[in-house]
Amino acid sequence: MIFSSSPFRVLLILLCCCCYRICGVGQNYIRLGVDEGLSQSTVVDIFQDSKGRLWISTADGLNWFDGRSFHVFHNSEKVNGALPSNYFSGSLYEDINGRIWSGSRSGLCYLNPDSGVFHSVFFPPEINNGKEIECRMIGTDQKGYVFFHTSGNRVVRYDPEKGETIVLATFPADNIMVRGSFISGNEIAFLFSDGLRIAGMDGKVIRTLHFPSKNIELTNEPLIYGNTLYLSGKSGCWRWDKGSDLIVAVFSQMAADAIAIHGEHLFIGNTEKGVICIDMHTGVPDLPKQQILFSGPSPGMFKDMISDRMGNLCCGIEGKGVCIYNLEKKSFRLYRKNILPGMAFSSDYIRTIYVAGDDRIWLGTYQGGLMIYDRKNDRTQIFTKENSAGKFPGNTIVSISADAKNRFWIVFPEGVFLTDEKISALKSIPFSYSGESPPICRQIVSLKNGTIVAPTEMGLFVLNEREKRFELISGQKPFRNLFEDSQGNCWLGGFYGYLFKGKITQDATGIQFSISDSLFERANIRDFAESPDRKKIYMASEKGIMIYDLLSGEQGVLNRENGLPNDFVYSLFFDERGALWATSDKGLIAMNLSSKIISAYGPDDGLQGMEFNTGALFIKNDGEVFIGGISGFNSFFPTAIMKSKLCPEVFLTELRVKDHIQPLNFLLGKKVVRLGYEMNGFTFSYSNSSLSKAQRSKTAYFLEGYDFVWTETDAQARLRIESLKPGEYKLKVKAMNADGVWGEERILAHFIIEPPYWLTWWFLSLSVVLLMTFSVIGVQYIVKKRFRKKLELLKQQNKIQNLRLQISRDIHDDIGSGLSRITLMGQLMQRNKDDNYLTKISDTAKEMTSQLSQIVWSLNPDNDDIENTILFLKDSIHRFYDSTGIDVHIEETGACTGIKLDHRQRVNVIRCVRESLNNTLKYAEAKKVSVLMECDGQSLLIRIADDGTGFQQGEIRGGGNGLKIMEKRMNEIGGTFTIKSNAGKGTTISLCFPITT
Repeated sequence: MIFSSSPFRVLLILLCCCCYRICGVGQNYIRLGVDEGLSQSTVVDIFQDSKGRLWISTADGLNWFDGRSFHVFHNSEKVNGALPSNYFSGSLYEDINGRIWSGSRSGLCYLNPDSGVFHSVFFPPEINNGKEIECRMIGTDQKGYVFFHTSGNRVVRYDPEKGETIVLATFPADNIMVRGSFISGNEIAFLFSDGLRIAGMDGKVIRTLHFPSKNIELTNEPLIYGNTLYLSGKSGCWRWDKGSDLIVAVFSQMAADAIAIHGEHLFIGNTEKGVICIDMHTGVPDLPKQQILFSGPSPGMFKDMISDRMGNLCCGIEGKGVCIYNLEKKSFRLYRKNILPGMAFSSDYIRTIYVAGDDRIWLGTYQGGLMIYDRKNDRTQIFTKENSAGKFPGNTIVSISADAKNRFWIVFPEGVFLTDEKISALKSIPFSYSGESPPICRQIVSLKNGTIVAPTEMGLFVLNEREKRFELISGQKPFRNLFEDSQGNCWLGGFYGYLFKGKITQDATGIQFSISDSLFERANIRDFAESPDRKKIYMASEKGIMIYDLLSGEQGVLNRENGLPNDFVYSLFFDERGALWATSDKGLIAMNLSSKIISAYGPDDGLQGMEFNTGALFIKNDGEVFIGGISGFNSFFPTAIMKSKLCPEVFLTELRVKDHIQPLNFLLGKKVVRLGYEMNGFTFSYSNSSLSKAQRSKTAYFLEGYDFVWTETDAQARLRIESLKPGEYKLKVKAMNADGVWGEERILAHFIIEPPYWLTWWFLSLSVVLLMTFSVIGVQYIVKKRFRKKLELLKQQNKIQNLRLQISRDIHDDIGSGLSRITLMGQLMQRNKDDNYLTKISDTAKEMTSQLSQIVWSLNPDNDDIENTILFLKDSIHRFYDSTGIDVHIEETGACTGIKLDHRQRVNVIRCVRESLNNTLKYAEAKKVSVLMECDGQSLLIRIADDGTGFQQGEIRGGGNGLKIMEKRMNEIGGTFTIKSNAGKGTTISLCFPITT
């Protein structure tokens, strides 16, 4: 809608724009500046990405706000992945791959979500000519292309995947582009000082739209809302509708530094007036929202504004950082000393409130006198003992009330006084009492029948209209306060914590008062409220909210055990929806008695503080409620204080696996991430996107596969899980907003920890198969081993038997034959009387002794070593040739330490050697004998060579039986027997057999 220039319309607009001077102040915003960690106070752009993170670019670095703290990125030549510049140009953008793009005074850069670091785009020479250029973002399209324009009026398209840069268009130098070109659908709109140039995605201009006014002077980036474009300029806010291709004014009464849209409202940031809220359908300023927004920070140059998904209006103000308003939640209007020009209050300690008419608010204070605040004219009157010419007895006021005759009753500690609305006079109303001091009165109550009553510590008094004094009608009990319900019953709170129910009637005889016995004891009742169904009486006390059932007489209480933040309750009232409200020492409480849901409000919601006062409550006929405390007072409409249904999103701020930092999308890039069994320790640092009142929002997590119940944490928290077992896990999260409403759960991470190979199904199956196989093989092995053992035992037994047989045979052959010869020679010697037989008998006995010694030596296990066998042979050879005159030379080569020979090997080789020596002595007529014993670890070679007569091969003397026996013996032990001899050249015998280890 375009505003006309009628004086009335202009006056209305200016009045609305100045409404911050005539309304209460809400505290429904937070400010983020340098003190909170922002890198610089001049904000260039504000952007919220798809994960709910708030990005703020400044004149000195880029900031990411996670709801608790800032993460700052700066330019640095020493840090890999740092920003190309600390000063950013224009808007931030997020592409379809989650990369955050921005132009700067030193080129184009983007944040890689995989690595968490920034990357600069390097341009070919035809774009930058080897120099740094300033880039301003235009936007990104659905294909992932990035569009920006540079100094020199060039429009450039960049392909991040291929790294290719294409210049789409170059505009003349005298046709300078101003702030904020943008992409709208399949078109690019270029902003110039005189209008718009609409081009295709190839950069070619299709049409031109001129501004209807030459003094628009655009001040900030454009705002796209559906098919409509909103432009901010020094002459106001303008709109381009793509359907009609017209540019029309939306608001033209003051400059628009920055603009934002939320719901059905357009918000305009103005340097002098702050934030102006415009109804998008009517174009008229929205007064209720104005009252909230104008109560925020002092005006300044608005650099950027956005509305986030949580209903927060984020405003970047030059030199003041970021101010965040909550637009969804209705705020309590706050009235406090010196906040607004008309609030020249004498005190913020409000003890009692009464509203006369629509706009005159009577405020009784502690030591500050009486204040009457005129909301309509934004003006305050103050009446004290000092400035009332003696009319006021003191500066502390206990209560204020009015009766049906529009008379105002003011109760001071010094007494009760009556006045009119203009306070033209102040008349003291005495008590008819015979005591030494007047009774203490805390309130004056006008009953439905017009009777004026005063509960006091001395009893109940009523006003004698004719005498203009209070007279005692019941001195039985001390009373503190009185409440008349819809049935005309009077409920009286006792001074010492008692509750009474009474009835006041009037007839011809006068005023009658009846009273019950005490219903509650030690409750110290401060206020009363009747339930909307008129069945129960609710009472504020120091023990909680006492309940009395009018039908059954049953008593109950609501206190901390039922969810109240505090038991000390000051005042009560029911709203139009039937919700019970209470002021306490812990803020304001709202209770839905049917659902048992309790909501608590405090200073973060705009209340004056956490502590309120008894009697500082007033409800107007239109439902507006006034409540006072020790730091001012508030007004609000209970039905307008609604819980926000918008809930923040939860996102990761840091991820560690086994204490090693990982990219934030390490678990988010795929639907399910498979990890090795050793990667079973995680630290999730997360936050939610609640920017305003973040300290009251909460987050809950549930690790499916590990946890059994949800666990609540603060809005920002760190979850550390160690030594997860192999399995599938889902980290589910949800967030609660500041009003206690939980959002939907979502999966923040979905991963599977693979088991080690020894716990996999295939390994276990293979292990079972192998176990069964090895079991069968093992059984077979054991059976075979036992069989082999038995067989070996049998072989050993057989070997022993064979050995016994061999020994018996050797003894029979050698010793037996020797004894037979000795016997025979003895007989021949006796028969022939020949002494030569005696010599032969002696030689035979020596030979038998030697043979017996050999047999005994071979049976000794200590002589199993081949070394002992060689020594024995050497000794036997020397003894054999001793006294024969034959020269013997024995040579030993090689080493066979540790090798053992069995009995058969030892016996056979010794016999073969002895037989060879006998043959040398008997037949060779040798003068020299050489013996070689060579051991190579595998076999033993014994070579016996003489220089005797020798013989021709095939002409062996004696038939060669000895040689055949030697060959047979060597064959028995797996060896070889060879003999070489020539007539006149001697004989060589070689004995070779394998040896075992």
